[in-house]
Amino acid sequence: FRRVLFRSEPESRLDSVDLVVVSGEPLSEREQPMRLLSKNVYSLKYPDRLFAIEHFKGSTVHAVAGIGHPEKFFQHLRQAGIDVIPHAFPDHHEYSQIEVSFTDNYPVLMTEKDAVKCKHFATDKHWAVAVDADLPKTFEHALLQLIKEVSHA
Repeated sequence: FRRVLFRSEPESRLDSVDLVVVSGEPLSEREQPMRLLSKNVYSLKYPDRLFAIEHFKGSTVHAVAGIGHPEKFFQHLRQAGIDVIPHAFPDHHEYSQIEVSFTDNYPVLMTEKDAVKCKHFATDKHWAVAVDADLPKTFEHALLQLIKEVSHA
């Protein structure tokens, strides 16, 4: 059992992995498509405050993303009917409070990855968009088979 490769990793790794996970449409039979689903948004300051993403439909928000492809996050919010003021940062960015503080009263929505870095200075305007990975049953079956092989080795 070698590893699972995400398409964003170098192709040179393809021979060293057992499964390939892609975001979007697979380009070969070996690739397993993964969709990221956002159903809920929760407050960074009060994590028990949880809303469906539709709660922000028709609203203007600041969208903060320090991920590999921030436009995907912004587009996801737009598809949910949210008016986005985008704020893209480099992948793995270490935030300061001033970078995610805005002078208006619009909510600030961010990825969970970014929320972890902002939690200690969050206000009640800061929200994390929860994401679940949706993988096909074929991936689950293949992964369980690999685990069985390893456990019997």
